[in-house]
Amino acid sequence: MAKKIPADITRQDVLDAIAGFSSGTVRHNFHESEKYDLLHEGKRFPPKAILGIAAKRSGGRVLEPRDFSGGEGSPCFRALRRCGFDVVPKPDAQQLRSTYLYTWNPGKWEWEDFKDIVASVLAGKRKRMHWSCGRTRRIRAGDRFLLVRVGVEPRGIIGSGVVTSAPYSLPHWDAAQRADGKEALRTDVEFTSLSAHPIMTLKELERRYPDVVWTPQNSGNLVGEETANEVLATLEGDVPDQDQQDPAKFEQSVRRLRAAPMEVRPVGQKLPAKVTRSAEHFQRDPWVKAWVLQNAKGKCGLCGGDAPFVDDAGFPFLEVHHVIPLADGGDDVVSNAVALCPNCHRRCHHGADRREIKRRLSGNS
Repeated sequence: MAKKIPADITRQDVLDAIAGFSSGTVRHNFHESEKYDLLHEGKRFPPKAILGIAAKRSGGRVLEPRDFSGGEGSPCFRALRRCGFDVVPKPDAQQLRSTYLYTWNPGKWEWEDFKDIVASVLAGKRKRMHWSCGRTRRIRAGDRFLLVRVGVEPRGIIGSGVVTSAPYSLPHWDAAQRADGKEALRTDVEFTSLSAHPIMTLKELERRYPDVVWTPQNSGNLVGEETANEVLATLEGDVPDQDQQDPAKFEQSVRRLRAAPMEVRPVGQKLPAKVTRSAEHFQRDPWVKAWVLQNAKGKCGLCGGDAPFVDDAGFPFLEVHHVIPLADGGDDVVSNAVALCPNCHRRCHHGADRREIKRRLSGNS
């Protein structure tokens, strides 16, 4: 969502958009809204569609749905409300959970048992504790949160979870302010994902969601619904269902698993199942790929050279190659996989010496 909503959209732009939407004279690619309506003269309209059309005067074209986010807390809803329009939940919509951005600056507060908690959460155990929510009092039990590491590299989203209480006061988390008798608002939280390394880096967040302030001074900022749902899908996505594996979700799972050291070598799977979409694919185990990449330590398993670059998650970029290809009956297990630089990986598939390389790698696996 790299486009930005024009800052000079006026009330008249919105009124013109409503008229064009109602008459069907404006072409657009928006669908009916699922959870919210824009109210005008007793009628309900899809907020995202109206704003997308309203942007044409200033931006020269009707925006596309992928150009910006909707949902509570989004720039879309703020722009419509700034122009004097009410944006409300649909009458039959259930009470929606909001998502808030919580912050952690290691330079200001040392999280002494951080590594232990990361290991616990990655093992599937939910960790409960309390966390500062800034000055925000509207947070409710059941809302969600994203934890962003700020101030000290590597910066980015490292965790998420559920808020389990309304805000309440406790002695301030900062020792100096606590000594002066000051208090700070906290909420009880339960972590459902947590990583020692950003699962989504600050650079990636700012590229994908430029309208969101990802490094606020305090916790408690509201995150737009669509943005929150996309980020949470990356942070908390389970290992893809073995009957419905999606390549993008597979890579998300690998990234999540690499975010903290893996202690147990995965078993993998003998003769992984095939799935057919537009082409036939194999159901791979993300634990195997994550383990092989972790233990490569950024070195190519063939030439021994360093990974050619670091990806946008901060990991050395290597590719995992199956020594005996899955298509030839190879198993998706650690002993049949090796991390290679892209050049060596192509060499394994297309080089004149690929048979000799295969024998070498077979002896090392």
